[in-house]
Amino acid sequence: MASFVLGVLLVVGLTCGCQHTMQRQAERVARDWCVTLRASQVIPVYPLTEDLRPGDLFLVESALVDQRRFYGRQGYLPFEGYLGRLDLDRLPALQAPGLGYFRPPPASVAGPEFWAEAPLACLPSYSFTTRSGQGVRAAFPVFGVPVGLSFLGESATAGSITVTDARTYGYDEAALDGALQAWLRENRALLARHAAHPEPRFVRLVTRVYLASALEVTLRAAGTTAGGLDAGMAKSFALDDVGSEGGVDRYTEAMDRLNDLLGRLSEQAPGGSLRALAASARSITLNQRFPRPVAIGYLAREYQILPGGGLGPSVSTLDLLEGRSAGAEIRREQNEAAAIAGEIGGRIAGYGVAAEVVRVAEFAAGAGVLARAEQEEIARVAAGDLRRAKIELQNLLLDFAAGGSRKNTCRLNDLLEALP
Repeated sequence: MASFVLGVLLVVGLTCGCQHTMQRQAERVARDWCVTLRASQVIPVYPLTEDLRPGDLFLVESALVDQRRFYGRQGYLPFEGYLGRLDLDRLPALQAPGLGYFRPPPASVAGPEFWAEAPLACLPSYSFTTRSGQGVRAAFPVFGVPVGLSFLGESATAGSITVTDARTYGYDEAALDGALQAWLRENRALLARHAAHPEPRFVRLVTRVYLASALEVTLRAAGTTAGGLDAGMAKSFALDDVGSEGGVDRYTEAMDRLNDLLGRLSEQAPGGSLRALAASARSITLNQRFPRPVAIGYLAREYQILPGGGLGPSVSTLDLLEGRSAGAEIRREQNEAAAIAGEIGGRIAGYGVAAEVVRVAEFAAGAGVLARAEQEEIARVAAGDLRRAKIELQNLLLDFAAGGSRKNTCRLNDLLEALP
């Protein structure tokens, strides 16, 4: 996945002890930033990226306990192996209540104007304090922070970041299921290799993303020493001077000079454009706008990779990380469904003609256990290789049983009762 870091690392001439202190502070600031997003029941993206969409599939190689430990310590999940992206072009446009229909634009041409019809999202503001600006510079995925710190030139700083233009869109699991099954049919062999690993492997499917087009960064200095971008302006003019004679004109002129400088800096930075909304000797407010929206958070589902390359039941990634997954109930349903699938498989094993196997596949499709495409494939294979058709049908039934839901158990039971 192509992604870019929107922070600026400005680390210079530090001793080993200072570096260690700065690293701890940077980790704390980054984690607090992520925890703020987590309060909205959103999994944070760190660093920010524009290349994340619903339908993206990732291979999760870390054990669940390791994922929880990292998520608790760092505040976000790293993206592991990228498996691909579901083909969602055939899905109907998303309906946003009160907003009509919204169809996500192609990632390669998705400028801000394409997202005007996407549903709005309101994300929390993040506030922070620091005793050393360097740690904040290195931690934030927002280049307006180091620029603002350079302007203030302070060692003790407080600030806040607000997402002023956020959008969200996603698909429900039912809408994604058809595209996922189509992808699975073409990549079962790939997943089967991962299933052979001693530790369980999972597929993570992104179902919803939260996008930011603009951020507002406000920084306030505790002292009075001005610094970096235009120290002459900061020392000689404060916001309080606006009421004096000619104050408005002088303030407007100073802001024009500052925004001209910020415009030149923005041309060399990967994080979009910067514009100062207000500035004084002890504070500055910057608006950072991205050329295209970047993903700031997401929601996802997890599927365990089963022997043979199938996928188990889906569980919310957030529920797994927060310890809310009903794992015991899922395993109980899996065991009950597997027992029924095994009984059906025993009957299939005793069939001696292709027509009997084809008939079971037809019953299975009618009960919602097999997709029509799977039923047709069984019929095609049975015409030339009865033994192989029976094995493939048995495996499909076991894959369905691994879904671990009461609905799957009931459908398999209906199929069993329908068999002659």
